[in-house]
Amino acid sequence: MGQACTLSGEGRCASRRVLAILLATILTACSASQSKAPPAPTLGATAASEREFLALREWFASSSASERAALDEKFATFCARYPGDPLGPVARALRALGSLEGGEIGRATSLAADALAGPPGTARDLAILVFGAAERRSGRPRDALVRLKPLLHKLIDPFATAMLDEELTRAAMADDDGAAAVRFMTIWLDEVSKSERPRVLEVIVALIGELSAEPLLAALEREVTASDAYLVRMRKAMARRLAEIARDRSDVALARKLLARHEALLGAEGEGVARLAADTSRERVIEGTVGLLLAVGTVDAEHRSAEVVAGVSLALGVGSGARLVVRDDRGRPSEIDAALAELVADGAAIIVIGIDARHLPPALRLSRENGVPVVLLAPDTEASQRSSPRVFLAGMEPALSTGMLAARMRERGARVVAALGSPMLDGVTVRGGSNGVGLELNCARIPPTAELRRENVDALIVVDGAPCATAARVLARELGAQLAIGLGADLAMRHGGSRALSHRANAALGNGATVTVGHDAEHAVVRGVRRGLATPTMLSWASAGVFPVVEAPPEPRLVDWFASGRDAPSWWTAVARDAAVLAGAAARHAKSAESADAVAASRLAAAEALATATSALWTSDATGFDSDRRIPRAVSIHSAGSR
Repeated sequence: MGQACTLSGEGRCASRRVLAILLATILTACSASQSKAPPAPTLGATAASEREFLALREWFASSSASERAALDEKFATFCARYPGDPLGPVARALRALGSLEGGEIGRATSLAADALAGPPGTARDLAILVFGAAERRSGRPRDALVRLKPLLHKLIDPFATAMLDEELTRAAMADDDGAAAVRFMTIWLDEVSKSERPRVLEVIVALIGELSAEPLLAALEREVTASDAYLVRMRKAMARRLAEIARDRSDVALARKLLARHEALLGAEGEGVARLAADTSRERVIEGTVGLLLAVGTVDAEHRSAEVVAGVSLALGVGSGARLVVRDDRGRPSEIDAALAELVADGAAIIVIGIDARHLPPALRLSRENGVPVVLLAPDTEASQRSSPRVFLAGMEPALSTGMLAARMRERGARVVAALGSPMLDGVTVRGGSNGVGLELNCARIPPTAELRRENVDALIVVDGAPCATAARVLARELGAQLAIGLGADLAMRHGGSRALSHRANAALGNGATVTVGHDAEHAVVRGVRRGLATPTMLSWASAGVFPVVEAPPEPRLVDWFASGRDAPSWWTAVARDAAVLAGAAARHAKSAESADAVAASRLAAAEALATATSALWTSDATGFDSDRRIPRAVSIHSAGSR
């Protein structure tokens, strides 16, 4: 191959010898399985062709998939410039790889066909890779595996090796051969270049999420000595996937196996696996135990959860005689039942639930099927609580606050009322809502002003406890709309004193009015309304129990709260505190039990005690649940401004 070296061309020959060695190292695949003779390096016919090809090949190796497709013309020019050059088949094979990565499967196999039929060597190995990848991408993964497996560990070129390993991994996944897929993933991660390892690991972790338990568990059992940092991270991803499968199946046996053999790989998943391994199917009651289910996964849910924890912790703290067990929904509706089962297994006599509206159906089902007393924090819009004898409502029914505010706004001329902070499902918009509300919006995704104008919104309500009062104030100004503040909303209650409350009410009006709010919120006077303003904003707000909160002088029920230096409690903190005070008192009547009959009797005792429990409450002037198992509230609506 190539021209003979002469003495006069000594420098040129030395250069060619260097290029020959380099090309032999980079481009030659060992094809002993296809030929008994050792492969020979593929050299160009001239030093010029070798130099030009080597530059193109290095360019190809360092390029992205889209850039490789763009190199096609340069390889075609090389083949035209050096017709019959021994490097021509390799150039066409690289063109085929570029076409393949550009999605042109037919063109790729056409370009690689001659090399596939040719002698062993680099060009043929690359052609085999092209045809195997084409088969996998055409929905024939088993054919791809048969064609590609002989190349494993034999391609020296890094980019070709990485492509082969990925194709083998994906073909095994498509052929539903999880064990082979895990084996090829490990090889892929081990053979890929250092700079590419983070990207490849990310892809592998995503693929692991599609595998079943059996191959993953077998791989963890087999590969117990992995010390490479990336391989360890891959094993951790496998363990996390197994933990997820165990939770989804409620597979106690798998959870126990993971905990016994691979606990170090579980990380944050270890606690959940440990709870499952303890067998959450067991039902028991531990005297004085109150369960609490939190919501996570979104900003709004976690904001509400933090406020609820503050209220429950206050009610069940030192001296209460109660025991608190807490779980969260992991941000997925599918996890709610599992979390409730864990609370039951932890001995909860009463469960406080309902930070998210999606908690309600599982809570009602648990109470109906297992007899567990449940206290709802969320508004029970379907009034399901009334037909469930062990479900108690601590939260506000919408008609008592939102509905009354909407009615007041309509009395003042509002046509389309939008409620902010309801329903408690992130991203949900409901048109034609109940309680006189035409549009229900979540605080996390409030539409722009222009969209609300198209909806003809001329009145806004901040639902009880919703965290978007500031946004509502801005919207009300821009729309020239009425504004109403539900119980406990930040705009009407935060950061102290009747003076501060008056200041915030004035800021909400934004129309030159002055509002003075007394301690009991009964005395609201408006003066100094600027003349000539066509549509001054009207502010309305709801009051019940200690709300709206003022600090000077504090309401007697809140003296101790403010004495500790804390800001005014939020509505969610107050509702959770009231629910927990009553639940904690009732849970002390539930005796510890583990047998089915004893558990049923203990839950009945807790429900009966909850129905008669009393305490000074923050959200109501009542002291406990009424005959309908609700905390009754006398809600008043107050207004300032005019339309």
